[in-house]
Amino acid sequence: MSAPTATLRKACRNCTKSKRKCSVQLPRCIRCTKKRLACSYDLEPLSTNPDSESPVEEKQAPELCYLELAPSLHIQRTYSAINIRIERSHIHYVIWVLQQTPDLVQAGSVSSLVHPKLHFGGTRNHLAHVAAMLERPHSRQFSDLLAVDVDHVPLQDAISAIQALILYLIRFLFSTTPGIQEHAESHLWLLAHWAGKLLASAWCRIPAGLSPWQAWLLGETTRRAIIMAYFVSCSFTGWKYGFCRHKLLFESLPFDGRVGLWKAESPQAWIATAGARIGSEVGTHLQSFHEFGGRVSKSFNPDDDTFLMLVQVAHNGKKRACSEVTLCSE
Repeated sequence: MSAPTATLRKACRNCTKSKRKCSVQLPRCIRCTKKRLACSYDLEPLSTNPDSESPVEEKQAPELCYLELAPSLHIQRTYSAINIRIERSHIHYVIWVLQQTPDLVQAGSVSSLVHPKLHFGGTRNHLAHVAAMLERPHSRQFSDLLAVDVDHVPLQDAISAIQALILYLIRFLFSTTPGIQEHAESHLWLLAHWAGKLLASAWCRIPAGLSPWQAWLLGETTRRAIIMAYFVSCSFTGWKYGFCRHKLLFESLPFDGRVGLWKAESPQAWIATAGARIGSEVGTHLQSFHEFGGRVSKSFNPDDDTFLMLVQVAHNGKKRACSEVTLCSE
């Protein structure tokens, strides 16, 4: 008597959870393919030869976001019917770009995280002490930073605190010195906690009386600080452990994806870049990480905005983003 053959369930886990009709197929059902979701079944047919290679076709690979690919680094082949081709270069490229950020901030240049022309209207700018924090992992300034209650300080104080923590973690998370990486990693929970606090409350804490440009800068700085917090966390956990936490939240986070606005260093340049006549016409055009990352523009220059390039590479992988856009340097 022959052994029973494993068969697919009538619906994948995503469709079952959402109570939607599932058109079963491999590697992903039709609904998961359209929504670019990781698709799995409780009972998948296993490969008869665990050592055989069955990579995703080249035309399918761009649909797989790196946030979906990272977990498969540590999934045994016998757990899946297919072996997904992994592109590790995107993680290394994102880390390489992130590691340039502290030096750009200290030099007073526009970076993916901090805009030097944003007027600080709070009571304590924690970026003023970031140089001391970056010199050594255990400093009095860093201890002071950890004591900040982002819920009970002005919005710009809270933003500068999370920016300083992001810069600190970028500097020390990837250290090869024994003990330093572990010390930095122990504060990732605080980064996620602060990012969640800003996401929930920043919209109702914006001070009144700001010019259109300063209001836009403050809003975009807040959005980028939240996204960069998850960039740092996902890049580190993807690099060290092979997975990214908070994927769905990360993919839904919004920002203004108009190229060139963040690079503007005066209200006049900002208005001109937006193609507007006056500042109040510029407004805010928000897109989610997933929406912006899903559209690779061949006219986009990475020098126009490092943050937007990070989104493209993180979502599409370095090979696709850098082949369809101006070549990424490293």
